[in-house]
Amino acid sequence: MKLRKFIIALSIIASTCLCRAQEADILDIATLVDQNRYDIALDSLRLMVQRDSLDDAVWYYIGLCHSQMGRGSEAASAFLKAQALDPGNQDYRSYYILDQIGLEAMSSWGDYELAAKCFRESLEKEPNDIPAILGLSETMRMQGNMVGYFSSIQPFLTCGTEDANFQVNYLQQVFKELDARTYALWHEQIDAMPQTLASTHPRDSAALLFAGSWFLSTGQQEKSMQYFRQWRDVDPTNFSAQTLWIYATERTQGQEAALAQCREALNWVTGRKERSSLLSSMGTYHYQLGREKEAFKCFDQALKLDPDDTMTLNNYAYFLSLSGKKLRKAEKMSRKVLATNPDNDSYLDTYGWILHLLGRDAEAKNYFKRAMIYGGKESATMLLHYSEVLEALGEKDLADYYRKLSETKKN
Repeated sequence: MKLRKFIIALSIIASTCLCRAQEADILDIATLVDQNRYDIALDSLRLMVQRDSLDDAVWYYIGLCHSQMGRGSEAASAFLKAQALDPGNQDYRSYYILDQIGLEAMSSWGDYELAAKCFRESLEKEPNDIPAILGLSETMRMQGNMVGYFSSIQPFLTCGTEDANFQVNYLQQVFKELDARTYALWHEQIDAMPQTLASTHPRDSAALLFAGSWFLSTGQQEKSMQYFRQWRDVDPTNFSAQTLWIYATERTQGQEAALAQCREALNWVTGRKERSSLLSSMGTYHYQLGREKEAFKCFDQALKLDPDDTMTLNNYAYFLSLSGKKLRKAEKMSRKVLATNPDNDSYLDTYGWILHLLGRDAEAKNYFKRAMIYGGKESATMLLHYSEVLEALGEKDLADYYRKLSETKKN
């Protein structure tokens, strides 16, 4: 009897000592974590799990180490065990931990119910927690609850971050996954998202560019112009803002209006290459509007600022060839373009056509053959040019083939 009491007493003492040892070990673990020595801490924690797998603090620190080392799934699993062992411990239910569990439940485990539960609890603790707002929205979107999604995503779109890049990147990814049916059903709510973001960040170039580009891609020209104009007005010296505004103007109001905007942009843009590009665009608009003399004057001014600009050289050369003027100057410019862009079908077509006009059809044929290899067969104009070169060389059957092929492309 005395022996039994002694054994019981000894077990109680051993248990107490073990508990104290575990507590001492946890203090050591906390020190290692503070020192960012996570690998060493994990080695000790694994031994502690073998000694006592029901110690919630051990699982908490395992989760913390994995989290700091970027191992989200392992961290979330450990945090869940700590919560299960001590449900009332609020240290284990911080919004940071809840967000991490929710993220893994949603993205790795496919447990949307657990994810939504974690994100909702997180938002009760921190209503402005962006990861939880975004996470809860995503659980709804992934489950097809679009009504809930459009409602829950609003705080994310209206949060006052320093810039809109993170929100823009998110919307770009979401919009990339849209199909025609989803957009047809929810186009009003979808269109409202870039509008809301632009309203939240009315001077942010990323937000304004995204909104303008989205509405341009969906055929809503007037809306796209609104945001491109807004960006241009916010930062008129920004060349990208100016060129997008010019492009939107051309799409909605025509070439004459776009030409006027090019002139306006020249009052703000100072870089030589940028001014050259604007003058080159003006040359193209003038030519398309039937003002050949003004067009060639603009191209000459553009090349004085940037003599090696490929687009200007090619367009100028091609327009000269269409007018039948200064063909040797055109040939020289086009040859310069091909020296750095030998596989561009459009540039090959320009040079080949100029050679044809100069009576050098045998040479021209070689360039058109290359143009056909690099995509020229998709252009009715290039096919027709090639057929005329072949006709000039007496290859009538082949010329007829390419002429007929050109006609099918027009249709």
